Amino acid sequence: MKKFDCQFPDICVDDKKNYLDRGELMQLAPEGIFEKLEAEFERRKDIIQATESDWTLGEGGFVRYVSMSDGDDNNDGLTPETAWKTIERIVIAQQAKAVRAGDVVLFKRGDEWHKKLATAQGVTYSAYGEGPKPRILGSVEADSPEQWLTTDVPNVYKFLGKFTLESDVGNIVFNDGECFGQRVLKDVTKDETLPAGGNNVVGNGINTWLMDPRPFASYKDLAKIAEDIPVADLMYYFDLEEGGLYLYSKEGNPGKRFWSVELCTRGNGVWATSGVTLDNLCIRYPGSHGVGAGTCKNLVVRNCEVGYIGGAIQFIKDGRIVRFGNAIEIYGMADGFYVYNNYIHQCFDCGPTAQWSGNVPEGKQLISKDIHYYDNILREAGLEIWYSTHSEMTDDTYCKLIECNMYNNMVTGSGTGWKAYNHQKQEWCAFYGGPETNAPYIDCYMADNYFWGNRRHLMKAVPTSMNGDYGFKWVNNVIIHELDAGSIGYMSNELETARGEKCYYYDKETVAELVERGGLGDNFFFYTPGDKKDRRISLGMYR
Repeated sequence: MKKFDCQFPDICVDDKKNYLDRGELMQLAPEGIFEKLEAEFERRKDIIQATESDWTLGEGGFVRYVSMSDGDDNNDGLTPETAWKTIERIVIAQQAKAVRAGDVVLFKRGDEWHKKLATAQGVTYSAYGEGPKPRILGSVEADSPEQWLTTDVPNVYKFLGKFTLESDVGNIVFNDGECFGQRVLKDVTKDETLPAGGNNVVGNGINTWLMDPRPFASYKDLAKIAEDIPVADLMYYFDLEEGGLYLYSKEGNPGKRFWSVELCTRGNGVWATSGVTLDNLCIRYPGSHGVGAGTCKNLVVRNCEVGYIGGAIQFIKDGRIVRFGNAIEIYGMADGFYVYNNYIHQCFDCGPTAQWSGNVPEGKQLISKDIHYYDNILREAGLEIWYSTHSEMTDDTYCKLIECNMYNNMVTGSGTGWKAYNHQKQEWCAFYGGPETNAPYIDCYMADNYFWGNRRHLMKAVPTSMNGDYGFKWVNNVIIHELDAGSIGYMSNELETARGEKCYYYDKETVAELVERGGLGDNFFFYTPGDKKDRRISLGMYR
């Protein structure tokens, strides 16, 4: 087994020893293990939130300081006393090459910017001063009562301002995460709502309710839903044709009801590129990704908080609406992608991900390599890798993933929270891989991780090393999942590819089969009580 250098200590030493002493493949979750895991999660979160800034100035480089509270864009930005004020000033300097590779940009702790950040190649972005991490907020503030206009429908308010598909509001967050909006999407082909949430179970972070597809022509129908469903609240509707944003708030004007209202508009919180390091930032509320990049080399995201991510419409095609939003993403070929010591939470899709999908052009060699996610804690978010192609491998045409390692992460609550109540793709799992791929995954490990409290699947459509050398090798992971009712996930019948043809349930017989075939050995399998009749949960057939 490959050894990994983990910052945080093993927290289940005694549980692992007792597991091995008992000699059974699947065992009832030990008493107190959930409390132990939750306590360690919170301890790690405190450590991450308190991490000191970590940056190195390149040869000949400059440090630039930025403070929303006491900066001025007319300053030179070279000292804390002469700090710049806005993100716009940073971008202007980057475009003029006054901020370039080797430089460091420091944001003042305790300050926040309602502006998405575009980075420059080779630049490090970190924090200075005392207090909480500086906040990069990819949202529009909407906490003034004057921003919400009454309409001809009781308790339905219209936001003062218009949006487009390019600035689509993916979600609304109230009081810094106390609750969030429940989006109502209208079918683009008829006057009816789209199915929402887990088999139409939806919610706002406080209440949940069942909402089957129903007639829906305009914002006025928000009130009709509320009449039928008394607990329904904070539903919102974006009229794509008119550009208006409407919110149902049964306790009055949202600007009076809440001290903070954030409209999560489309676009990445941070646009990253090669050689960029993001350190000690708090990135929240973008409608697309928290950190997004295309093909690049040596992207580092460390010591950050990334949360309340995504929900915006990615595209509308052939009557189908697709929404998206990952915490930290490279889409394209990655050569050096390091995501570590981060607190990641509430993501519409997943947490960290490297991905690409399509047919490989003849004669092309597409390789992603040296990808590492470690020492992260994830709540209501999952891990992902997605390199998917139908192209057949030849000597000169291929797509490969080489040395992708995910280790010492804590993953809990995937498929719950924001994702569960606003998602439509039903892809709820702690680890998601590219479906139907012919791309080999070489020297890839899933090791020393902790998975508990995750809904539905442990993994879905992911290459796992079974009868060959290709795929992820699962070693020394602590897995706690619901017996029978939950599933290990969808994989191929042959278990050598990621076809996603068959659901493998989390039961003793199935786990024994998978371990015997070589894909999931040397892990610790714990279960909580379940019932086979509840297997419909893992298939999405429940209310």
